Amino acid sequence: MTLEQEQEIRTLLNMHPKDTKVIRLSNDHPNIAFQMHKMCVFANSYQDLGFMIPSDSSPENPPHPFMVFTNSYTTTVDATKYLHYRLTDISPRYHNKVVWFHAGMTDIFKDDMIEKLKMGYLWGIACTEVAGMGLDLSMIRIVVQYGA
Repeated sequence: MTLEQEQEIRTLLNMHPKDTKVIRLSNDHPNIAFQMHKMCVFANSYQDLGFMIPSDSSPENPPHPFMVFTNSYTTTVDATKYLHYRLTDISPRYHNKVVWFHAGMTDIFKDDMIEKLKMGYLWGIACTEVAGMGLDLSMIRIVVQYGA
């Protein structure tokens, strides 16, 4: 943010210098790596999400915990259905390892699914921004923003 923008915000929010303290934190973390991948197939096939569930996945060898963020509830559901298809190829009993949620779900359901993800009962979640991009989920190894 430029100095002019900061001053404008201070004025709009009535933030007087004597009552305001500015704290700047770096978001440069060595444990976070950003990558962008060109989609190889049509977006509505969701095949580009297949890498998240390797074919040798099992409870003894689970995939890295992941979250897939999408822009709509229908995309969230469709992405999860594709991931369920991948899980069914491995074993039908793993179908429940990936779930979706969006604004149509209750906060209780959302909190329950996040807790199950933390505890390792779930391998991944597909969701809209309702999940919150600022969640403190240190076990998540892969975060995907699917679509633009």
